[in-house]
Amino acid sequence: MNKQKLFFVLAAMAWLAVSCNKGNKPYYYTFDNNSSHKMNLRIYQTLDDYNMSLNPYISYTVEPGDKVEIPSTQLPETKQYYADWYNDDFTYTNWFNKQHIKAHFSTQFTPGYSNNNVTKMDVLHDYARILCLDGSGVQTTWEAVDGWNFVNGSLGDTIWWPQMNNFQKYNQFQFNKNCIGHFFYKQQNTGVLTDYNFVLRTPDYGTEAGNTTGHLYIYTANDWDSLGVIDYHIWPNADGGYKVSDTMEVSMGDKGHWIMVKSNAK
Repeated sequence: MNKQKLFFVLAAMAWLAVSCNKGNKPYYYTFDNNSSHKMNLRIYQTLDDYNMSLNPYISYTVEPGDKVEIPSTQLPETKQYYADWYNDDFTYTNWFNKQHIKAHFSTQFTPGYSNNNVTKMDVLHDYARILCLDGSGVQTTWEAVDGWNFVNGSLGDTIWWPQMNNFQKYNQFQFNKNCIGHFFYKQQNTGVLTDYNFVLRTPDYGTEAGNTTGHLYIYTANDWDSLGVIDYHIWPNADGGYKVSDTMEVSMGDKGHWIMVKSNAK
């Protein structure tokens, strides 16, 4: 091989080496606990794992004011991951979906060499996760035990609980970790089970500690139209923490107004 050919071969090899390494430069993805609370951090590789709290890929406990720096060897570039963080009693968490910010709830992040690889663990104090997920859970179901239905979306056509048949009394809510809920009801004459999805939204500024009531908001699946409001009660625990009630009051647009109790959690 003459010198000119050798030069071009070496140049080509050098270019290939640079090109291959360009997309594999090391980086760190940082979770910055800028709160005053110790946070439990769980990172999932799939949305299904996140939604079911299964198979966490990476787990950390992050002290107040501390940071976790995860190397690119653990978080390969351009893959999608899902982060879940919360304090021990689930009153400070990234499980919130603010009422007036019209963006889909997501805990997804995508690391990469050229990305802004810092997530601040901003938190709001709120009881929504305790109410809807039992804190560490992924789903709760609630059923109506009292209240009234609107027949044709009209207050003048109200049917009160003692006058309802079993079909009319069947009103259930299901809350899920992905902030998409389900409302189940039976058609009043045929008993055909019907359901539709709704988006659950939390107060813009959370719920301050010490409050005795909390509120959540229900929106249509397209996230534009309000369907109603959920009110629930809070009381202190002996250990200084807080507990939410196993009952809630729901005002649901043209459907009705019910007292609901928790019938299932997982």
